Amino acid sequence: MEDDEHYNFMMPPSIWSKKPYKSRHKMTIAYAAEHHPGATPILSTREARAPSTPITAESAYCRLTRPRTPEEEAYHWWLISRIGAKDGE
Repeated sequence: MEDDEHYNFMMPPSIWSKKPYKSRHKMTIAYAAEHHPGATPILSTREARAPSTPITAESAYCRLTRPRTPEEEAYHWWLISRIGAKDGE
């Protein structure tokens, strides 16, 4: 598998900035050609990244993909019940 090449780009002048400016984010040449016509890559900012792959539930293990413990579930419902409650209650 080949690495994806990401660059900063010199963005063409726009309504708000009258001069060309450096992009804040790195992007591929294909993405820049599609979303920012007229942008030219700054070759000295080349960064090789591994190709992105879709993340599946089996590959990502985090708090949101695992079942809650009974303590977490009780705390969750306690927080939900407090929505809209007044300070004196």
